[in-house]
Order: sequence, then structure tokens, then C-alpha cells
Amino acid sequence: MNDLVHDAAELARPLVARLQARIAKLDVVLADETSMRLQDRAKRGFVWVFHGHDDVSGGQLVLYVFAVDRSGGTPAKILGGTEGTLVVDGYTGYNVVTEPDGRKRAGCWSHVQRRFFEARATAPAEAEHGLELIRALFRVERDATEQGIVRTPEHLALRTAKSKPIVDEFFAWVDATRASTLPKSPLGEALGYAMNQRERLELFPTDASHSAAQQRQRGAASRRGLGRKTYLFVGHPRAGRNTARWLLRPTSAENCVSTSTGSGARRARGLRLSDNGAGIGPLNGVLGALADAEKQAAANALARGGEIDSVNEKDFRWFCDLLLAGLYSLVGSAIANGIEPTEYLTDVLPRIRDATTDEQLDALLPDRWLPLSSIDGERAPPAAVTVRY
Repeated sequence: MNDLVHDAAELARPLVARLQARIAKLDVVLADETSMRLQDRAKRGFVWVFHGHDDVSGGQLVLYVFAVDRSGGTPAKILGGTEGTLVVDGYTGYNVVTEPDGRKRAGCWSHVQRRFFEARATAPAEAEHGLELIRALFRVERDATEQGIVRTPEHLALRTAKSKPIVDEFFAWVDATRASTLPKSPLGEALGYAMNQRERLELFPTDASHSAAQQRQRGAASRRGLGRKTYLFVGHPRAGRNTARWLLRPTSAENCVSTSTGSGARRARGLRLSDNGAGIGPLNGVLGALADAEKQAAANALARGGEIDSVNEKDFRWFCDLLLAGLYSLVGSAIANGIEPTEYLTDVLPRIRDATTDEQLDALLPDRWLPLSSIDGERAPPAAVTVRY
């Protein structure tokens, strides 16, 4: 079963790469991150979520990226050198892709809301007043959704008429309340956070394309949390050496599930390189990170069922994204577009290898996907997905 997950992730690699490229081109991107345990390591890893609305397809795109730390390297990898707006909380790890040379940074009202919610235990009346003002902002957004005017001039007019006065009232209240509140108390920290983020939080009433909060992608992150409660952690390199040796030297972020040593050795012995040194099957793309001589040495070691100790761990951190976060990305995007994930993957996985252009890959992503049955006029029988080594 674990081998099937790995194989499906490798098969879906071109589609996930295309999804990442499209996320980077979106004008407005929402981002967040959540932690997870790493087996045999004191530090926690992180799954980052990048989410946005595609104006061309009218659909949603969701991208999960795994990293062994919370540094700005992940935002830089996904959004470095791009333009537009990034809706995030106050975490400094996003600074690398925001102003002055990157994206405009907009604040997230749901993070402000959470801080006031946490302050209710010690300052219930004040915290509830702040929460009520934030709820009023969200009610305006709900009205826009119900009227079908989201991201339209009418939506901007609604925000100008209703949201901007609420925002002004909120910050006037925050400024007045801070004077009589201990700065280190839960309420004081909530007020301080809101005031520090004021310029970014005030952006959303001025542009209908900006989201007031990260509710959609925080929902995507919560689905990741369900998985975290199910399989508890991702594996350590020592566990990886007993699993799938076809992954070369596993990183600490790589194996969320385990197979037997024998299975890994059998898979490794089935791997070879073509005459031009390009990887075949599961090695496609992975060996591309190595010099030619290292490629051949790696393949030879794997063919013997051996282990590779000379490969820098950082060179393969991204491969965990293909194994776990890549499939999460396709499932998350399917859910965001109201598509049943099992039906989507069953239809798309056999079709990925025939998609050789960006346009063909776009047609298989959830925001533009049409089942094969709707294209041919009748539903084709389920196809077996074969991964060649």
C-alpha cells in the first residue's frame, strides 16, 4: 500500500509542478504554515499552504509544501521574484518575498480574531467587543458571497460603504483600549498585534481582490492536521534506509509511512539509468540534482540494494513534497473546487503521462478538470495505473 502512495506521488509530479508554477503567477496568494512532528528529532517540521483564486478558470488552487524548518526558504522557493499581493499573518518568514522588492503584504483578520478569542478568559468584555467588530467585517464578506459579487466593482463598493467604517472603528477602539491594558496580558498582546499589523489589515477594503482572512487555506491546513493525528509524524533518515531505497538517501522529512527492508531492496535492484544518464521511473528528476558521476554511483548503489551516504540531505528535502505534500496539493485543490478527490484521482492518474504541454497539464488540474467520460461521451472503465521502473 505504501509503495502505491509513493508511485502515485511520482506519477503526479509533473502535475504538481505545474500547480506550483500557476500558484506563483496568481495576483493574490494566501499563505500559512502548520507544524508536525519529525520522528527522532526534537525540532518540528512544517507544512506550508499556498492558496489562491485563478481569474482565468474561476477556480481555486491549493499547494502544500513540506519543509524541515520554518525559515523563509519555502516562501522564497514558491513566490520568490513574483509580483502581486500576499495575504499572511505577521510572521517574518514571509519578508523575503514581500515589499520593498516583492509582493505587497496584506494582513489576515482571522489571525487577529484568534488572538482576541484567546483573550476572552482574562478580559471577556473587551475581547468580545473586538470580536464583534471583526465578525461584522466577515458578515460583509458573507453578504458579498450571497449576492454573487465577490471580486467585482460592486464588491469594492460594498467594502467601501460598510467595511471601511468598521475597520476605522476597530482601530480607534484598539488605540483607546491599549492605554489602560497591560501590554503583556493576553488582551494587551492581541491589541498590540492588531496595531502592529494595522497598515496591512487596512488594505483589504481598498481592493476587492484581497481576502479579508485566510479562512479557506486555514481550512486546508486543518485537513493537514487531521492527517497529522492519523500518522503522527514523518520519518527519520534511519527509518528511510529501511524503507524505499529508490528514494536515494531519505531526508528527515521524507517517509511518512514505512515499508519493509526487503521491499526497498527489491525496488532498488530494479532501477537502472539509461545511456544518457537520465533517470528512469521513480528516479526521474531525483538524480537530476546530482552530477553525472554521482548519478551513476547512486544508481549502482541502489541496484546493489546499498545505501547512499554522500548525498547532501538538503538536495532531497523537496522530494518529500512529491511524496506527501504533492498528493495533498491535488486533493486539497479538488476539495476547494467542490470535486470528490477519489473520483478526480481515479480519472486523472492514468491520463498524466499523455499530458506533455502546460495546456494539457492545466486541463488535468482540479480548477479546469473535466472527467474523461464527459469528453468522450461515455465513462471509460477504470484504468490500471502502471509505474514502470
